[in-house]
Amino acid sequence: MRILFLTIAVFIMQQVQAQYTFHSLEEIWNYAESHSAQMYTAYSNQAIAGKGIDQAYGALLPSLGINGSFTDNIQLQPTLVPAELFGGEPGTYREEEFGKRYIYNAGITAQIDLINTQSWFSIKAARQYYETATLNVIKTRHELYNQLANAYYNYLLMNEASVLAKESLSIAIGTYETISGKYTEGLVNEVSLNTARINLGKTEMNLHDAIQNKHLALNNLKILLNLSVKDSVTLEVDTLVSAPALGQLSQDFPTDNEVRLAYSNMLVAKINWQSAKASYIPTLSAVYSAGKQLAGDNFFNFENTSNLPQQYWGLRLTIPILSGGTRAYQTARTRIELDTQQKVYESSLRSAQINDDNLILAYERTYSAYREARKILDLYRQNDSHADRKLHEGLISVDERLRVYQDFITYQHEYLQAVSRYFIQYYTIQVRQKTF
Repeated sequence: MRILFLTIAVFIMQQVQAQYTFHSLEEIWNYAESHSAQMYTAYSNQAIAGKGIDQAYGALLPSLGINGSFTDNIQLQPTLVPAELFGGEPGTYREEEFGKRYIYNAGITAQIDLINTQSWFSIKAARQYYETATLNVIKTRHELYNQLANAYYNYLLMNEASVLAKESLSIAIGTYETISGKYTEGLVNEVSLNTARINLGKTEMNLHDAIQNKHLALNNLKILLNLSVKDSVTLEVDTLVSAPALGQLSQDFPTDNEVRLAYSNMLVAKINWQSAKASYIPTLSAVYSAGKQLAGDNFFNFENTSNLPQQYWGLRLTIPILSGGTRAYQTARTRIELDTQQKVYESSLRSAQINDDNLILAYERTYSAYREARKILDLYRQNDSHADRKLHEGLISVDERLRVYQDFITYQHEYLQAVSRYFIQYYTIQVRQKTF
């Protein structure tokens, strides 16, 4: 019974949907900041770079090592010694074995670099790598915000498309009913009736596509927010966002992240070049060593062993003279990389200024087109309303009514394209104006 209860409980929990409601794009951005897999990865890489700084500083600390060994001299090598040492005849030699069978060694060695430019540059490079990782976090956030804004405004666009489709469907139904009545009375031909029915079918398809596309936009948003397919997402937004004029938007852009990243990469290249040149500088280290050797003839019996201690300290100077030309090649290679990164930085600086100017121009153009498109859509809507009224009054033909309706439907696609272009520029300039 207990197992059955737990199984049912797990099944119920799996069916429970989490509810998420967002009232603005800003709320979506804030949620993604702490839940997106992309941001988690970027923060992890930043943390790894931070540990790299600790590792670089660790190279300045003394190194300490303890070693030990055990040797079993199964057979000691004989040595020729003068026989007269043992009372023999002068000029003759005899074989004797010297040493103990079991040798035990233990020692401790400590070393610290007093002068090591490579370690200093490693610290400097680690700090710059951390700065680059921080800029990559900002870059990831910038890209994620753009992706979220794209999904959000795509949802708004499809929502607007569905509103228009519902409006058109209502008109198509009324027009079809009117023409169907006239067809029954013998006032219109079958071509006009079929045309009205075709318009009705197309409008139903447009509405279905808009609803499906809204669902796709929400699914794309779930992916970016690291949500499951069962989670429910509700966007409480108006039919369309208000379109602020260019004068209502701040045109003071923060430094482009691509420029900051290019500058950081240039600094990394400069540090690598300096480090390569520093490889010619000698290294000075202080060394201390202490050890002891025990020698005996009995295995792990230390009563009659010889005790041979050793202890010393000193300074060790390492002067690199020749290493097959690898340092010269490394210095030349890093110099080329530095020159390249300097060019990339200068280019990105110029490109960022032009891109910002183009962004303003594009927004101004799409904003004007969007505002004008809304006015034209209202005029088409008014024309359609007038034509419908005149059809009922018998002032225009059915063919004229259908033509006006078709013009209204056709322009809706142009209008949605204008809205789409405006949305893209609007969220692009929104993200560009954020200071990360």
